[in-house]
Amino acid sequence: MKIIFNTKELEIKNSNLIDVLQELDIISAPDDVYGIAVSVNENIIAKSDYPVFELKENDQLDVFYMMAGGM
Repeated sequence: MKIIFNTKELEIKNSNLIDVLQELDIISAPDDVYGIAVSVNENIIAKSDYPVFELKENDQLDVFYMMAGGM
């Protein structure tokens, strides 16, 4: 299945969001979602929905990482 991941077109095997995050090496385990935020088609997905959220062909997946720091 094709998706757009952080502006790049990718072919992925899975459709379940947690499985996709693992497939893309963003998380190492299903409960390892601390420090990231995920949007699909410009809509933020609640962390509680990650295990049941299914991506569709041509969805736009963006992952944001929290980082310490400031000005």
